[in-house]
Amino acid sequence: MNLISNAADAVNDRQKGSSAPNFEGEITIKTEIAPNDRVCITVQDNGTGIEEESKAKIFDPFFTTKPVGVGTGMGLAISYQIVTGNHDGNLSCDSTPGEGAVFTVDLPITMQQ
Repeated sequence: MNLISNAADAVNDRQKGSSAPNFEGEITIKTEIAPNDRVCITVQDNGTGIEEESKAKIFDPFFTTKPVGVGTGMGLAISYQIVTGNHDGNLSCDSTPGEGAVFTVDLPITMQQ
């Protein structure tokens, strides 16, 4: 839910700042079977994107790009911890400022014993 909520915020922020009257925000969620008995979930948006200097910190606790008083800065840190620590998965981000972001969750189909 944190990934979807952040995508919605990014799309809304781009909509508010857009000079293009025909801009249509879009969030796409895909799930597919990946090689090596894994499942891959992507959450893609065409929002504001993430600047390169921020991208290195997005999974850090309390880091936020939102104004003071908006959010806690914990959503992506908690998501990262759950995916990597609890489920032996990977969480990554690819983003182009001004064009949007793609977050990819890669999980094993079955848990290792």
